[in-house]
Amino acid sequence: MEKFKDLQLNIRKNILFLSNWSNEGHVPSSFSIVEIIISIFSYSLDINPNIDFRSIMKNLVLSKGHASFALYSVMYEYGILGKNIFQNICKNGSPFFGHIPYKPFYGLNFGTGSLGHGLPYAIGKAYGNLLKGINDIVYCIIGDGEANEGTFWESLLLLRKFNQINIIIIIDNNQSSDRAIIINDILNNIDKFSINFKKVDGHDIVAIMNEFKNKTEGPLILLANTQKGQPLNCMINNPVWHHKSPTELELNNIFNELNLFYA
Repeated sequence: MEKFKDLQLNIRKNILFLSNWSNEGHVPSSFSIVEIIISIFSYSLDINPNIDFRSIMKNLVLSKGHASFALYSVMYEYGILGKNIFQNICKNGSPFFGHIPYKPFYGLNFGTGSLGHGLPYAIGKAYGNLLKGINDIVYCIIGDGEANEGTFWESLLLLRKFNQINIIIIIDNNQSSDRAIIINDILNNIDKFSINFKKVDGHDIVAIMNEFKNKTEGPLILLANTQKGQPLNCMINNPVWHHKSPTELELNNIFNELNLFYA
């Protein structure tokens, strides 16, 4: 994990910068998937060190589109977004806003403003790849709250039918839906659908990448146990921060806490 520390720190600072200057964003929801997205990029680079980063993007669906700041920040760190574009996100005239837009030039092939629809698309994309003889892994990150949607469970039924498609579904299990409908007990029993199902620490990049490496043929679902706002004490599982942007004073205090955490 040591070699990822600078990347984790920079991405989380990027998320905070975006939220501060745009007065937008879902910071805790973005924080909870930082390691998941890093794992996808790092694993793809391990397989093919010469891969075009936009090719990775084309096979990644962030269904929980409100966590867009996490993906934008990763895109910036990997050079997909330039500094000028990054610093104008959510401003007038920007092609990027609070939910993932449809921007194929940047590898964003599916806009995810409405929760619950990313998984059906990702399964369709993976099935299309199978028909075309393309063996690329399709990654789909969904929030635990999306598991309240009927399309999620319909998609699991499709996975049982199309059990040869090459897809990895990562459920960001940050318990954010517990204030509405408790879904965690049900999520823990997804293996009843006869789909390859594993649980993993969603903040452990090495553990996530190992699950990718050990993937067998067919779909894989990872229940990634995470915390909203990780690693900030002020944000972890604190609903006040769900759609709150940090002030300048809060930003300085948070940066100090992050610097200490990743020291």
